[in-house]
Amino acid sequence: MAQNYTTNQVIKYLYNELPALEHLEAEYAIEHDNEWKSAYKRLKGAFSALPKIQFFPRHNVVRSILQYSRMAS
Repeated sequence: MAQNYTTNQVIKYLYNELPALEHLEAEYAIEHDNEWKSAYKRLKGAFSALPKIQFFPRHNVVRSILQYSRMAS
């Protein structure tokens, strides 16, 4: 259970999805805890191997989402 929690936190750390305090705690844990350090190195390697691409929706898709949002409120 702890490994799964650590893995999820490290993934959030890599994607900068942690609140500021948790981000600092994760940095400290990566530096001082062997379990965190191991998970970080393993996941950082996988993260680095992923292609860096961005997808942009077509304008008509964005327009449709905005129209639906207005109708739903």
